This record gives sequence, C-alpha cells and structure tokens, in this order.
Amino acid sequence: MKQCISCTKPAKQNRSRCNYCLASSKKSSNKTRQFRIDNVLCVLCGKKPLENLMTCFDCWLSQIGHTNHSKRRIWKKNQRKILKIIWKQQNGKCIYTGEKLIPGINASLDHIIPTSRGGADSLDNVHFTTKTVNQIKSNLTHKEFLNICELISKRNNIMEFDG
Repeated sequence: MKQCISCTKPAKQNRSRCNYCLASSKKSSNKTRQFRIDNVLCVLCGKKPLENLMTCFDCWLSQIGHTNHSKRRIWKKNQRKILKIIWKQQNGKCIYTGEKLIPGINASLDHIIPTSRGGADSLDNVHFTTKTVNQIKSNLTHKEFLNICELISKRNNIMEFDG
C-alpha cells in the first residue's frame, strides 16, 4: 500500500495523500483562493489579475490551452511561453479582423487546420481570433475561410457598384 507523501500513513487509493492530509490540503487551498479573491489577486498564482478576470495573463494563457470538451491540457512545458510569443506576434489582435483581443471577453484560440479535419493539437497549428470569428469559421481551414471572406468581399464590392 502507498504511503502518504505528507505523513507516511496509508494513502488514499490512487492518491498520494491519506484522507486527513488530502482534506487538510484542500482546506488550505480554499483559504488561499478566498484570500486571493478578497485581495483582488489572480486566484491561481497570486499575481495582479486582468481587469475582467480572476486570473492574470499568464494563467489565462495556461487555461486557454485546455480543449473545450475534455478539459485536458493539449500542450505541456512551453505552452505559456509559445502562446505569449504568438500573442505578441499578433500584437494582441485578431489574425483576421485586426480587432483588439481582450482575454476572457473576446479572445479565442483557433486551430488553423481544425482538429476535426485532421489538424494537430499543436502550437504551430493555432492563432488568436475573436470568439465571433472563431464561431463563424467553424471547422473551415484557414485557407478555406479566407477564400470565403474574399468571395463575400468581391460580392459586396459588385453590389456597391450596382447600386
């Protein structure tokens, strides 16, 4: 039987701590979280949070790397660092519209080639868009979406000339 990492008593099945230490740890975590909420700090790390969120920018980047459906982390080690680089390359703006992205409000992580179409859950297959654009793009690839946007733009230009 496994031993608790905190007190060496028998650990709870499939856990690293015994029931007492597990409950104690949870209680401590809840107190820390409440302290951070009360003092307007990021609930995950204690840094200054974004204006509209309970997390800081770094923790938001870590959270956005979870898939919507399974809540599993799709990238490990350098996720936050690479997402930060992508964010800076895009100047915090939507790759399609140029609209300013606000984490927790309108910012979304989009797959260039959707996973439903064989695209990888990898950092070289993502960019930031607005949530609205991401919903409209749906499961289109980046190229397909741009082609449709171009067709719409051409059609609107023709209609403007026709009156």
